[in-house]
Amino acid sequence: VSNYELQLKRPDGSLLWVMLDVQPMVYNNERAVLSGFYDITARKQAEEQLRYSEGLYQSLINTIPENLCRKDLQGRFTYGNRHYCDLVGLNLEQLIGKTDYDIHPPELAEKYRADDQAVIAGGKAAEFLEAHVVLGTNEQKYVRTVKNPLYDAQGKVSGIQIMFWDATELGRAEQALKLRTSALEATANGVLITDRTGDIIWVNPAFTE
Repeated sequence: VSNYELQLKRPDGSLLWVMLDVQPMVYNNERAVLSGFYDITARKQAEEQLRYSEGLYQSLINTIPENLCRKDLQGRFTYGNRHYCDLVGLNLEQLIGKTDYDIHPPELAEKYRADDQAVIAGGKAAEFLEAHVVLGTNEQKYVRTVKNPLYDAQGKVSGIQIMFWDATELGRAEQALKLRTSALEATANGVLITDRTGDIIWVNPAFTE
């Protein structure tokens, strides 16, 4: 049995897609061929629309400035947009199937894996501001990371999608604020901070005492 997809033109000029089934048979003791066909135009139009939508989607996620990747439940990469692939120095074919342990230092890979598993177990999105070591260097930056669980057609979690972008200025500012706050908490002098309306928003232990 052989199957062929053919596009035919009707007398009015409209196009019709058909699936042609051809199989050998015996008729009146002679070898013959039985052919049948059925209309698959609706299916082909749906496939074309799907390809068009996928093209738009790929165009979008490959031009956004954020890094985006996906992993399965075992932590293996299933996708990475252009920015992410450039960041890790791999093309998409090389990336697929790898894990964080193939790309990052062990301690960092362990953290990423733990964060992924927490999001998968919780079944809801999580956002982080975290330190990030630039691959191939000792330079530390900060990134804002959003992790979302992915679901299959049955509504079960099938993996995780991760989007992150540079937030180094914000991270360094927050780190500096924490250091200043720690210093104020440790000082023997009482410190009180109010907002513009005079409401107290922070006091250190010395002030409380």
